[in-house]
Amino acid sequence: GRAGRDAIVTYAPGPGRLSTAVATIPVDAVASAGAPGWTGSYFASPALGSTPVFVRRDPTIDYSWTLSGPGPGLPADWYGVRWEGTVTVPAGPARRIGIEGNDGYRVFVDDTLRLDRWRKESAGTHLVALSLLPGTRHAVRVEFREMRGNGRVRLVWDAPEGNRWRD
Repeated sequence: GRAGRDAIVTYAPGPGRLSTAVATIPVDAVASAGAPGWTGSYFASPALGSTPVFVRRDPTIDYSWTLSGPGPGLPADWYGVRWEGTVTVPAGPARRIGIEGNDGYRVFVDDTLRLDRWRKESAGTHLVALSLLPGTRHAVRVEFREMRGNGRVRLVWDAPEGNRWRD
């Protein structure tokens, strides 16, 4: 049936949902060597132990390399990258950080190894819990290696949108 003309409808909001979405850490949250973005050191070996073939400024860590390597002098397979920067947490706290990627990667926050997937594996997203308060700055280092096949690496977190309650 239908409610009568004198019916009163009351709305009561529920508790909302905690979004599980993650986002690429944006360029405006990262600085290295006094400029926005990451310092990326690109190596001709997945071991990252040699002198880099080149060093460049990368605005974000969000790459898919399939038919070619990440830059001049590097093949489509068998290379490594180390990104370094200082991340400033925005208005919302960050509760998780991680990588969407494959092959092998490590994430260090304030010189502490937080995520260690340094092995050949299929693409996936792996997150670790941590508590980074709004406005705080943290040294972040990401190491990635590509052994064979497609190379995928994306540094993600859940700040600020990923941990806000939504109606």
